[in-house]
Amino acid sequence: MTPRNFYIESDSVPGRALPSSHVNKTHRIQMSHETEKTLLNLIDEFNTGMLVTQHTGVLQGRPMSLADFDEQTGQITFSTSLDTEKVAEIQQNASVGVMLQSSTTYVSLNGSAVISNDRERIKSLYSPAWKIWYPEGPEQADIRLIEFTPDHGEYWDFSGSKGLKFGWQVISSLVSGKKTPDNNPKLNAETNL
Repeated sequence: MTPRNFYIESDSVPGRALPSSHVNKTHRIQMSHETEKTLLNLIDEFNTGMLVTQHTGVLQGRPMSLADFDEQTGQITFSTSLDTEKVAEIQQNASVGVMLQSSTTYVSLNGSAVISNDRERIKSLYSPAWKIWYPEGPEQADIRLIEFTPDHGEYWDFSGSKGLKFGWQVISSLVSGKKTPDNNPKLNAETNL
């Protein structure tokens, strides 16, 4: 696994967005290799995500099935038809986002995407579930891959005992009137990939 730099926002509060004026004042602490592993493991749990592109300054999101995820690089691959707005949008501006969400885990990724016509890779990734979009099978001429490479990611993980512990902290804070701890790298961490 390639070493990467990890950061956590020391004054972030899980579940609460920070105003943009506050983000520049955020202190960042370098995180361990374990944080990288946690983020990549969380991504690996998802099979769908929201791909967000830009069209004349407006963000356009749509749900997409993940065709592949490379645990080493973090690259996510989606399938698409050549004649779609998202292809044109990526060709105009390769900066995109991918959002992944379950009931207890949230991942936000920023990076770049390219459109690929690698026919061998299309054939190797093709799934029978794709037949509703590509009835001619993997040989269908308009199938393309969107290869998304993240360069920045953030996650919020409230699953299992981490979620119970956070819930207990919230209840304790409500009873005591004291603020919950802001920085918990097990719940919320941010990284440059």
